[in-house]
Amino acid sequence: RNVVQDGSTFRDGAGANDLILVAYHYVTLDEPAAQADNLVGALGDTSIPVMLDFEAGSGDLDNFWAVADAITAAGAHVALSYIPRWYWQEIGSPDLTGVPGLVASEYVAGSGYASVLYPGDDSDFWAGYDGVEPVILQFTDSAEVAGQTVDADAYVGTAEELQQLLTTGEEMTPEQAQQLQQIWVQLL
Repeated sequence: RNVVQDGSTFRDGAGANDLILVAYHYVTLDEPAAQADNLVGALGDTSIPVMLDFEAGSGDLDNFWAVADAITAAGAHVALSYIPRWYWQEIGSPDLTGVPGLVASEYVAGSGYASVLYPGDDSDFWAGYDGVEPVILQFTDSAEVAGQTVDADAYVGTAEELQQLLTTGEEMTPEQAQQLQQIWVQLL
């Protein structure tokens, strides 16, 4: 089912508060071009990077690539790919080489503040799939933030490095991050 929701309130609010914004699209078995049109119509701004949620009901990896290609052809940039290990195994553990920005999920027990629940940068939760390392880890769906229960994700790096990953698909080296910071200071 295609549902277009106006994301301008979230988009504009994130921009006004200097937050990193990523669009979200749950991959379905609907026609890839229709999914891309729906996403781009809801985005209103194709410069916003996209995360594809690829899990139950999303089909096989060929469908993932068909949707990703359709979104790219529509002018948007797929930067992240949420592919839980259990779903990857369910569809036969296909080769994920080239998948943009793997987002893995492995949940800790319990609920509470994300900072308390996070298993750490060296946790086995960060283990890759078939040689592809995750860039983001979703480690709970029970974090408490402002009285709400939400998913919590971790990225090991700076905000500047995350922004680089989202815009170019590549992680910055510390030297590149420092150079970018110096450029920002000069521009401001």
